[in-house]
Parts: sequence; C-alpha cells; structure tokens
Amino acid sequence: MNDSTHDPAADSLDGSTHDPAGPSSDVSPHHPAPARPRALWFHEVEVRRARGIGLRDGFRLPDLVPGINLISGSNGSGKSTTALAIQELLWPGETDLFRPSLAGILRDGDSVLDLEVEAGFPTLRRDGREEGVAAFAPAESRTRHHLALPELLHSTDRVFAKRVADASRGGYDLTAAARELGFTPRPSSPRARRQALDEAQRDLRKARQLHEDLLLRSNRVSDLERAADEAREAEREARGLERLLAWWDAAAECRTLEAKMAAFPPGIARLRDGDERDRLKALRHRRRRILDRLHDAHREQDEAVARLRETGLPEEGIDGVRLAAWTAESDELAALHTRRTEARRVAAGARGEAERRRRELGTEVSEAALEALDHEAREALEALADEAEALRLEGLRLRVRRQELETEASRNGPQEAETIPSDTLRDGIRTLGRWLKAPSPPGPDPREDTRRGLRLRLRVAVGLSALLFMVLAVVSDPLWTLGLLVAAALLVGAGTGAGTSGPAAEGSDDRAVHRRSFESAGLPEPERWDEGAVAAHMDTLFALLQQSIQDEAMQTNLTILAREEEAYLSRRGALERSRRDLARRLGIPLGSAGVPAHEDSPGGGVPRIPGSPAASNDLAAASGELPLRWLPDFVRSVAGWREARARAAAAEGEADALDDAWERRFHRLLEELAPVTAVEVATGAAIQGVVTELGRRNERRGAAVRARMAAHRSMEELEEELGVLEQEEAEFWARLGLEPGDEATLTEWVEQGSDWTRARDELLRAQAVRDGIRRESGLPTPEPGLTRLDIQDRLAEAQARAQRRDELMEEITAIRTEVRSAAQGTGMADLLARRDAAMAALSDERERAEAEVAGFHVTEFIRAEESERSRPAVLRRASRLLSRFTRGLLALEVQDIQGEPEFRVRRGDGPSRPLDELSGGERIQTLMAVRLAFLEEEESVQLPLLLDETLATSDDDRIARIVETVMEIARGGRQVFCFTAQPSEVAKWRMQLEGTGADVPFRHLDLDQVRGRERADSFPPTLTSPRPLDVPRPAGDGLKEYGRRLAEAGLLDGIDPWARSAHRLHLWHLVEDPEVLHRLLADGIQRWGPLGQLAAGAPEFIHGLGVDEANLDALASRARAVELATELWRIGRSPPVDREVLTEAAGISEIFLDRVVALATDCAGDGSVLIERLAAGELSRWRQDNTELLREWLEAEGYLDSTPRLTPEELRVRLLEGCRRELGAGSLDTAFLDRVIHGLPLDRDH
Repeated sequence: MNDSTHDPAADSLDGSTHDPAGPSSDVSPHHPAPARPRALWFHEVEVRRARGIGLRDGFRLPDLVPGINLISGSNGSGKSTTALAIQELLWPGETDLFRPSLAGILRDGDSVLDLEVEAGFPTLRRDGREEGVAAFAPAESRTRHHLALPELLHSTDRVFAKRVADASRGGYDLTAAARELGFTPRPSSPRARRQALDEAQRDLRKARQLHEDLLLRSNRVSDLERAADEAREAEREARGLERLLAWWDAAAECRTLEAKMAAFPPGIARLRDGDERDRLKALRHRRRRILDRLHDAHREQDEAVARLRETGLPEEGIDGVRLAAWTAESDELAALHTRRTEARRVAAGARGEAERRRRELGTEVSEAALEALDHEAREALEALADEAEALRLEGLRLRVRRQELETEASRNGPQEAETIPSDTLRDGIRTLGRWLKAPSPPGPDPREDTRRGLRLRLRVAVGLSALLFMVLAVVSDPLWTLGLLVAAALLVGAGTGAGTSGPAAEGSDDRAVHRRSFESAGLPEPERWDEGAVAAHMDTLFALLQQSIQDEAMQTNLTILAREEEAYLSRRGALERSRRDLARRLGIPLGSAGVPAHEDSPGGGVPRIPGSPAASNDLAAASGELPLRWLPDFVRSVAGWREARARAAAAEGEADALDDAWERRFHRLLEELAPVTAVEVATGAAIQGVVTELGRRNERRGAAVRARMAAHRSMEELEEELGVLEQEEAEFWARLGLEPGDEATLTEWVEQGSDWTRARDELLRAQAVRDGIRRESGLPTPEPGLTRLDIQDRLAEAQARAQRRDELMEEITAIRTEVRSAAQGTGMADLLARRDAAMAALSDERERAEAEVAGFHVTEFIRAEESERSRPAVLRRASRLLSRFTRGLLALEVQDIQGEPEFRVRRGDGPSRPLDELSGGERIQTLMAVRLAFLEEEESVQLPLLLDETLATSDDDRIARIVETVMEIARGGRQVFCFTAQPSEVAKWRMQLEGTGADVPFRHLDLDQVRGRERADSFPPTLTSPRPLDVPRPAGDGLKEYGRRLAEAGLLDGIDPWARSAHRLHLWHLVEDPEVLHRLLADGIQRWGPLGQLAAGAPEFIHGLGVDEANLDALASRARAVELATELWRIGRSPPVDREVLTEAAGISEIFLDRVVALATDCAGDGSVLIERLAAGELSRWRQDNTELLREWLEAEGYLDSTPRLTPEELRVRLLEGCRRELGAGSLDTAFLDRVIHGLPLDRDH
C-alpha cells in the first residue's frame, strides 16, 4: 500500500504523480488447470493402543471437518502419536508404530470407509463391505504429507528443484548466460575512464612544448658508431684465434692418451664394472646352496615314505565317504544308547508316579474298581463334580442376594401398617392436577393465569421425572436417587411459587367435579381447597407414591428370590440322588450329602424378612459347604494314575525297541570295520574310539602322501635351477673370451682394470673438449704448416686493434645519455597513443554499458517467454499455487546456479532471489506450493496434510501469510491437520481462522481435554485480531469518484511515466467497473502485475472475483497501452538527476557532492538546468572545466536528451497508431486512451 496522502484519482486526471516501475504487462498464456482429484478426509480418528498409550488410555477424535483441524495439547499428550496414527491408517505398515490398534472413519464422496489397524493388521470396509487393504498413495509420498515449520524454514527442496530441471532439459540457462556476459539493468559509470582521458590530454600538451630538443648531436654519434664497428670486427677475430689455440692444445693431449691406452691388454676392454670376480663367487655360492636344498628334498621324500608305511593303510587310504558313514554310524550308536538309557529312566519315573497316585487314592477303593472305571464312568464323576461346584456357587449367590435385600429393608425402616396402592395415588395426583388446571373464577390477572399454568406444567413434569428416577433407583442402581432429590427440589420450588400466587377462589363447576372425584378415592384431603394448599398436598402424595413404589418393588424382588431358592433346593436334592446312584453303581464311597441343622448353618440367626416365604429360611440353612468338593481331586488322581501306568508301559516298550536296534547296528558296523582293523571291541564307546582312530590314521596318511609329492616337486625344480646356473656360468666365461676356470687371467685383468678405466676417462674428456671447440662457430680453418707460435702472433695483433672499441663505446654511450636526458618526458607518439587509447576505452565502456543494458532486457524478455513454454507441468502447478497463496505477488522459477538447480522467486519485475533471501512467510508459502504441486502431480486422490508447529515463533506478517496459505489449501478440497503444543499458537490459529476464515470449516480439539488430563498452561494468552484491509465500497459511485475515495484512504497512486512496465500500475487505471475493482482490492490484489500473474497461474481464482477471460484480455490490452503511452512520453525527456546519478558522474569530487546534489534537487532533477546554473557560477570555488566534464558525462549517459518532445496531439496520434489492432478488436477504446494521456504529467513541460 502506498503511504502517500494525495488524491491519486485527481492526479491521474491532471498528471501530477507517478509510481515506481514494474515488470512487463504481458499476460502469459493460460495453462488449463488440471482436473482436481477427489478428496479423502477423516471424519473420526481413534487411537486404541499405540506406543506409550495402553488400552485404557486410548482416545477418540470425533466430528472432524474436511477443512482445518487444529489438534493441540501439552508435551506427551499424544500429538505425534496421532499424526503417526493418521499416516498408519493411510499407509499401513510404513510408520514406526509397533503393532498399534487404531480406527478411523474416512469419507470418499458419498462413500464411508471404515479403517481399522488391529495389532498391526489393517482392514477396510467401504459402506459396510469388506475390501482389500492397500495404501492410498505411494509409500515415498508419506513424508511429503507431513510438513513441519523447522523443516520448511531450513529446507531449499533442491531435490524437487532437480526433478523440475530434469523435466525441462534441452533449453538454455538464460540467467546464467546473462550473468556470464555481464548483463545488468543499470550500467556502471565510466568515471575512471574519463579521468584517464583528462590526464592524457594534459600530458600531451606539456610534451608538445619540448619536442624540439630531441635533434641534438645526432651527426657525431654516426661517425663514432662506424669506428666502433671496426673495433668489434677485430675483437671477433681475436676470439676466433683464441679458440683455435685451445683446439690445438686439446688435439695434442688426445694423441698422448691414445698411446697410453694402446699399452693395456686387448681383452681388458671386455670387463664391465670390474666386479667379475665377485660375480663368479656368487654363481658358485648359489650352486652350493642348490645342491644342499636338493639333498634336503631327497631326505624329506624318504621320511614321507616311512610315515606312510607306519599308518598301516593302503596308499589310496580310506574313502572319505565311507569314513564319514562309519563316523555317523558310531555317533548314531551313541545316540541310541543315550535314548535307551533315557527311556529306562522315564519308565522308572512313570512307575514311581503310578505308585504315588495309587497311594493317594487310598485303600478304600480297590485296584480292580479303579481298573473298571471306563471313560463313561469318569465322565459321570466329572459331571457330578461340576454340578456340585455349580450348586455351591449358586447357593453363595442366593445368600448374598438375600443379605442385600435385608440390608435395604433395614435401611428403609419398619413397614407401615397399611400402604396405599400406587395406582390410587397416581389417580389422586392426576385429579389434583386437573383441579389446578381448571379455570378459576373471574377476577385475577390473566398474566397470573399464564404463570400458574406454567407452574402447573412444571410441577407435573417434575413429578413424572421424580417417579421415573424412583423406579430406576429401585430396579437398577441406587445412584438414580440423586436425580430424585433434584426433582424433589424443583417440585418444592414450584410449589412455593404456586403458594405465593394468593388464595384461589372457589368457584367453577369443573373444580367442584374434580374435588368430588378426589374425595371419593378415599385419600387424605388437603387442609383447604386453594391452589397453594392443593399444590402442597400434591407433594405429599408424591412422597407417598414413592414409598408405595419402593414397597411394591421390594415384594417383587422377594418373590423372585423365593422362586430361585426353591429351584436351588430342588437341584440339591437331585444332586444327592445322583451321588447315591453313582456310588452304588461304581462301588466307590462318595460321602454323604446330609444337611446340617438350621442353627448350625451359616444362615442361622438371619432375621425374618417381612413377607418372605418359608423356603427362603430353608435355603439359609442348606447353603453350607457341599461334601463333594474332594470329588474333582479324586477324578484327577484316577486319571493321573492311569496315565502314569500307560507312560511306564510305553517307555519300557520304547527301551526294548531301542535295545534291539542298537544290537543290530553294532554288529553290522563291526563287520564293516573288520578289513581295516584287528581291534576287538564290545561296547559302543569302544567302537566309536576305533572309528575316530581310523580317521586320524587316514589324515596322517594323507599328510604323508602330500609331503612326498611336495618333496618330489621340489627336487625337479632344484635340478632345473641347477642346469640354468651352469648355463649362466658357461656364458660368463664365453663373454670374457677365456677358458672355463681361467681365474688367473681374470684376476690379472681385474687388477689393471682401474688404471685402464682412468686412462679411458681422460681420453674421452680430452676428445670431448677437442670436438666441442671444433663444433663452435667462428673457428678458423688451420692453414697447412701452421704452428702454435704463428697462432699466438696473430692473436696478439688482433687484441691490439680491439682495445679501441671500449673507448669508442664509452663516448657513444655518453652522447646518447645526454640525448635521452634532453628528450625525457617528451615522447609524443606514446602520449598520442595514450590519449587515443583513453578515448577509445571511454567509447568502448559506453558501448559496453549500452550493450549490457540492452542484453539484460532482451534476456529477460526471452527468459519470460521461454520459461512459460518450457516449464514442466509440476512447475506450472507450483506457480499456480504460489500465485494463489500470494495473490500473484510472487512467481516461481528454477535456475541452474553453478551447475546445481535451485528454486528462485521473483517479485514483480525485480531480480529472482534464492529461498534463503526470502522472509519466513514467503519461504513457507513457496515450499508449501512446491510440496503440494508434487503431491497433486503424483497422487490420484487428495489425502490429508499434516502440519506441525507451523506458527511457532512467527510474527504477525508471517502468521497471516501461513494461515492464508493453509486456508487456500483447505479451499482446494484437502483436509489439513495442524498440531501444536503451544497455547499461544492455538490462540493465533483461532484468532486468524475464526476472524477471517468463515468460509473454511474449522475444528479445534484439545488432546488434554479429550483424554481427561490436567494441563498447567490451559489458559492461552489473549491476542489482538489482525485488522483486515479496510477498502471503501463504491456505494454507487462512478469510477472517478471512487478513485478519489481510494486516494483519500491512501489506497491509490498515479501513473509513473518513468516505469518501463505496468507491473506496479494500480488496477484503478485499468478496471472500469467499481464493484469488480472493490472485490479485487478487498482480496489484496491492487496492482496489474499480481493480477496478471494470477491470470496465468490460477485463472479460476480470478474468475471467482468476477474477472473472466474476456475481461483479462481487455485489461492486458489496457496495460500494454499504458506502457506504450509512457514510452512515448519519455521521448525527449531526460531521466531525473539525483544523488545516485551524481555519485557516479565525472567531474564531481567528494567535497562538492552534497552541494551539487542540493542544487540538482532545487532544479527538480533537470540535468540541463543544473548545467546552466553551474556554468553561471552558482557554486563558489567550482571549476568550469568540471562543468564541461559533467556535461559530457550526462550527455553520454542519456541524462541530457536533445530529442524534441512529443506534443499531446503527436503523442495521441502515435498512441492510436500503436494500439490500432486492439482498437479494431474492441478490447480498447479512444476514451480510455484519452484518460491515460490526461493522466500523464504533460503540464510540467509548458
């Protein structure tokens, strides 16, 4: 919002204000929004058991909404578990919950999905029918549905950016290319180049005054140089003679050394390094070592053969399969021995168990009788024992029930002699109620009748409620008496109110009829027949009715109990008869079922309950312990005895079978071992030792065979190595040319070898010197018969002639030094080149700056066009979401930064910025748009989104942005869960959603309250709701009047003629319908740039505000018309000159900068007026050459434009020509163009 307080509507009409520039107004081609997938949302979530939550600690979240659900609670209340439970229901088995028990109700359109996860196993029912269980989305998308604020604030989503970049490969990174080429929206100032040109021109003027001094003494130098050339020639001749003399000496030394070398034996040259004797010793030492090793190999072979004989086994040994089979067989014999021993032990234990069980059964029962107990008899005994136990428990229950009734009878007090029947009391209460409702004689206030009727109805309702509570208290639970007390209190209050209404007049015939009917019932009558007394008497009758109902209920319970006691006594008699029959049939004494006397029974001394039958007291005497409680133990002992005998017989049979098997296998193994061993064995352990020893002997045999073979291989290798060594020694003697073994000659040669080597080295050095001198250039060819003395004479003559060269060169150097001293600083060519280079550099700098600016704008145009065409669907979807979230303020891009793609955000026509340079709210909006775009691109259904601590540590601006973003997500049909532990965040959510989100379903659930837990911070702080944007309504105003009202509210500014795009142009200049304009402004869309961005990314959002496709095309045409009008207006006008411009300008030092800026401000930024006033000397101590420098700089930079300006008529004609196509299509009219021209500041030029 602009902070100016002027009237933008009036300014736009008279052209007095403008606004900063924005991006191009061209609207990108509309991409159709993809069909929105169906949404699934939870209606209910139940956590029965999970990590840290037991079966008794489970909780349920009912009545969830398809919009935003805020789940709050303290730490440990189950927020994280709830989030994991929702994910587990949607992606079974993909969370770290261990065997949870969960349930949920999911809505899919008109279908209801019941989800359950019981101990980790999921089930699904759709509309009551079982369906197969499957995840609703890929498992890797689960984490994308769970967003946390710390992750969004630190994430850059480079993985998603790389996926988008991979999808759009094949184009060019225009931003990187522009950066590589140095393109920029604002050129740098060539101030340094201008200063270098000024210095070069000053130096050139000084040099022109001194150029005549460079012609001094040039003739003298030429003569001296000719004489010096002759001296140099003599010096070259002397050097050649010196090299010739050196060559002569080197050749003589070579001849002497060659004679010395000829005196040595000729074969000595075949020696290499003089170590031949050492090499011969080494060869013979190696031979002795090989012979020793060969002897050792023979010895090892003999030892291996001896060990092989000691094993006593054939050379091929025992087959490994046979040996493994014998080992397994011996192990099996050991196992059979262990098993038969164990079987004998088990049989002995079973026999002992049978004997112990028999002793427990006693001597009263014969073993024959026990043997005769078949399965049917045992079942009869067990049935008798079960029936006895059941009768014992039933007797205990009846005794407890009678004690409860007796306690209740004692609490109610003694029974009155006579109880009025409840039906009679109900009829009397109804008759009194009719008497009260009957019309009273005329006279009282009608309003009193109304109140009396209300009180009557209240008393009747309360009385019926009291009756219901009383019945429930008697039949079901005594706690219902609390409701009876409340009803009684209400009844007393109603009666008191009735009593204060004054005495009722006796009178009407209806009341007399009801009175006679009541008197005929034989009930107690009221003290007097007025309304107060009748109402009070109704209370008394209600109390009597309650007592009557209690007495009747008590009698009913006693009657039921008596019938149950009679049935119990009948079953007990049947049990006694069954016991006698079974004892007689089996011949086993089963005890007696006699019943103790009444006074000895546990029920003795129980007071007689009034009205109870005699059978009840008989039960009290017969409810003691039954004598058959030992019968189950007897049955179990019989079964144990029979089972132990059976186990003993089975174990003995198994032991006998194992003995037979052991004997057979033992003898078979002895027969197989006979060929390879002569040891006599009689036990399993012994035969196992024999097999083990055979295995060891077989291993020793294998080791001996391997050692013999290794020794044989070693002997072959050593014999081969010995032959090679003998061949090497023969070659040694042959290379020296000596007979094998001629060590005397070898010794003589070696002793002379060092002398021969020194003589050879000296000869080689002398020859190298001689040949090196010969190869040098300038060596004279020796004449025939020339001696060393002749060479020395010629050398002396040439050296004498060369001595004058130094004198001549010293004189020439002195003259040239004087010339250079005179000509120092007067290099005209260098200064001219320096000046030309400075001028060329200044010109190149200006051309480069112009090219950089032009390249930047061309690149931006191409980037915008190419980006829209080549961006993949997911990036377009993310851009649409970001446009909706930010009302078109932000645009999303993907750029390769140093070879790595990353998301960047552009605001308007400004440069794109990375995510870490955005505010917290903008960053969260951007990353939510990216995450949701990938979700919508990949998912076939919309699943709930989980947000964690989203508003933590957020300021008001970020809160508003985040909440608005979440509301947009919910408006799109996706259910959102927001989890937080901060009471302040709960207050922020409720403040934002309840204040501004009435169109989004919202539900808040506190887990501490849901689970019945205390929370120390249950009172969140009070926050102030954000003040919504106050946009005045049109109220029937025209566009001009509505614009004035917007300007008064600070919501409108004029057209900025210096803006090169219409991005920041206020929509009042484009939208002609005030109602549509108000809807856009109220929704936060004030500029053309955001509206155009929303039109490209989220057109359905714009359509919801009343702007259709035709309107968008018309608005785009108008925005382009405004851009063309401002471009035509700028012809002949120079940009304003301000501090930023003057800081970069040439000719202004730091001392004068502030004063020149103040003067420019006084000139309204007009550069030509500034130059005129500087030339007029308005600044003291300002040099005029700086004025010229500043003029040249301003002209070069475009701040002094001499092009004629367009008149309003010319501007209109050219604007109509530029908009001819839109005018023909009907998207523009001349009235709008005239309004735009009138809004430009044309009056300032005249």
